[in-house]
Amino acid sequence: MSDPIPPGVVATCTIFIPAYQAAGTLEAVIERIPDSLWASLCAVHVINDGSTDDTNAVVRRIAERHPKVVLHSEAENRGYGAAVRRGLRLALEDAAEYVICLHADGQYPPEKLPEFLPYMEEHGVENKTFGLEMSDYHSGADEESHLNPIGYGLRCLRVMVRYRLGAW
Repeated sequence: MSDPIPPGVVATCTIFIPAYQAAGTLEAVIERIPDSLWASLCAVHVINDGSTDDTNAVVRRIAERHPKVVLHSEAENRGYGAAVRRGLRLALEDAAEYVICLHADGQYPPEKLPEFLPYMEEHGVENKTFGLEMSDYHSGADEESHLNPIGYGLRCLRVMVRYRLGAW
């Protein structure tokens, strides 16, 4: 495991957000990213997966206020898995220590990231798949869940492993 982040130093992060027909929710999700986190962000990649609503226009408007927000548009809907794989590829191009996937509908609370990142640093495991740190958030009978939903983190790990093994 790498050396822990010294107190007062924030790890660098990249956020990616798969988005489909998200014009009505995406802006609120991005605005919920805590102000304290923006300085440590390499980028917030929004992968518009062929939306026919105003998702592109919303992302452009957000990017005027938050220059780290970057729009990536697909001409047609390729599905959630393809959007996640593209987000992971984009994140690998950034020099971030952590990669975070948020959903455009606000399912996962961006407000929890300032709590989540130090927890990951303290309890993280070396993820040899991408050379990134990823917390082992599975919950057993006597364990307390520190961030919900646990299953999502495990799904992300499975996606990364399958991607690394060339399954996609």
